[in-house]
Amino acid sequence: MNLDVSRVSLRVLLVEDNEHDAALIHREIERSNGFDLIMERVETEGQFTYALHNKTWDVIISDFSLPKINALRVMDILDKTGKDIVFILVSGTISDDVADAIVDDRNVHYVSKRKLSKLATVLRGEMYIRKSYSQILGFVSHILEFRDKETAGHSERVTDLTLRLARKMNISETEMTDIERGAMLHDVGKIGVPDSILLKPGKLNDEELAQMHIHPKVAFDLILRVPHLHKALDIPYCHHERYDGLGYPRGLKGHEIPLSARIFAVVDVYDAMRSDRPYRTKMAKGFVLDHIIHQAGKHFDPVVVKNFLEVVKDDPT
Repeated sequence: MNLDVSRVSLRVLLVEDNEHDAALIHREIERSNGFDLIMERVETEGQFTYALHNKTWDVIISDFSLPKINALRVMDILDKTGKDIVFILVSGTISDDVADAIVDDRNVHYVSKRKLSKLATVLRGEMYIRKSYSQILGFVSHILEFRDKETAGHSERVTDLTLRLARKMNISETEMTDIERGAMLHDVGKIGVPDSILLKPGKLNDEELAQMHIHPKVAFDLILRVPHLHKALDIPYCHHERYDGLGYPRGLKGHEIPLSARIFAVVDVYDAMRSDRPYRTKMAKGFVLDHIIHQAGKHFDPVVVKNFLEVVKDDPT
């Protein structure tokens, strides 16, 4: 399997007050010939906080100690945002023991300013891991669809449409990765549903429905074991909640339901109704849209429905 990460876009926020060192760091990353580099340098807490909250970053590289901020403070600010951004500590002054203690405690990378050539290696390794991670998630979703051939392509379609709708609703790009992962894994809990129920061609009885309704909780329990995916939990856990509070598994109502799950709920129902199933053929687009409009304020968030209709109005299928 080829996981080449050559020429990937790399957005780096550099916390560094020394222009010479900043130029060296920039040069070392560009010398790797592996990245289309976009770098911004900041040197105060205010500058860092503004850049972190208003732009999208793949990597933060921070000197250990600056006159107006230090790397530990930078890490604290980053931790509070919950954003999944690679962090690399650089320093020419701290000892290896101090660096090792910080790395072990914070789960970050350390590169000495005396060995900046290692930066490219660290960055390529992180990009390789992240690309591998995305491919693994895609593989998991395909396994689930292989089990239920009637839903082939469902995960890819709903993920694509969910991202389109999220952007229409001005969801920040920093949240898109978690929305994408959540959409891809939305049905992972069905691994706990027996084939006799999942593949049943007819209507489910009350006992079978009760078993089917546990799959969001199964998804929650599975994903909770993977810390890297915690921020992607909202869609797998909450996409069967209803705006009127009559959904499952927790009976959440209105804005108690995470926005990403409210967005995904519309997309999921739309794709399901527009696809063939063991117990029926797909429904006409006009009929499905009328159903979604009728369910605004009941099953679905009315604001999400309004934006959804604008997104799909010109779709050919």
